[in-house]
Amino acid sequence: MSDLLEYPKISLVVPTFNSEKYLDETLRSIVDQKYPNLELIVVDGKSEDSTLDIVAEYQANIALLISEVDEGPYDAINKGFSASTGELMGWLNADDSLLPKSLFLVGSLFRNLVDVHWITGVPSKMDARGIIFKSSLRRLWKRSNLLEFEKGIPQQESTFWRRSIWEKSGGKLDTSAGIAADYELWCRFFKFTDLVSVNAYLGSFRKHLTNWSIREKEAYLENCETIRKKYLDEYARLFERKWILKESVREVFYNFEKKEYKVFHRSGTGLFKKYL
Repeated sequence: MSDLLEYPKISLVVPTFNSEKYLDETLRSIVDQKYPNLELIVVDGKSEDSTLDIVAEYQANIALLISEVDEGPYDAINKGFSASTGELMGWLNADDSLLPKSLFLVGSLFRNLVDVHWITGVPSKMDARGIIFKSSLRRLWKRSNLLEFEKGIPQQESTFWRRSIWEKSGGKLDTSAGIAADYELWCRFFKFTDLVSVNAYLGSFRKHLTNWSIREKEAYLENCETIRKKYLDEYARLFERKWILKESVREVFYNFEKKEYKVFHRSGTGLFKKYL
């Protein structure tokens, strides 16, 4: 009981559909963490392979299994989040992985930093064998970075947030955004809070030839461009000076000797004049 009180509940949704190839590794990367207050929800779109057999092996660790026809992974994720109850939220696709003990870092960080609502870690990629082959430099995020693609897009596998910001932002992924619904959600979150960079590895994206975002990369970028233009206009209306968006950037470091988190603030200005 003390562990449950110490760590906030994390709701983690895993959408699946014919995901037998990597699903066992994905679920193992979650379950092996032994995070004491985890609500693991699997939403399956009526798989026809051995996906549900693999899920059954983790039955004791899964809070809820939804198995019904859906309209794609983002619809499945919405179903999972609608049934979730955790204070903290995130999702993991059925071919990606969390890194060891990352949920403990996520839980303790949100517990100790009450003014932090949305975090992302250092992005990394692994190959089809599960070997990490690439890690990017830690990125500091602000709205202008996101809308100008200056630093790419926050890695979804390494991103977590409080339920309060999810509800304030509409409480669902916009499935009309297609494959880029994650990017659209990040743009919406930025209307209400900043994205805090964590100097740690939390999750890893698996790069393989059958990966949805790799197969549909051109469609993803096209959808992102449409979303980007929409939010450029919306942000301009939200802030006092139309051509300038003043921003501060926050990053988090963990001091192992003192066993405490430190938040560092960096101020900056995002210039939008060239787009308006």
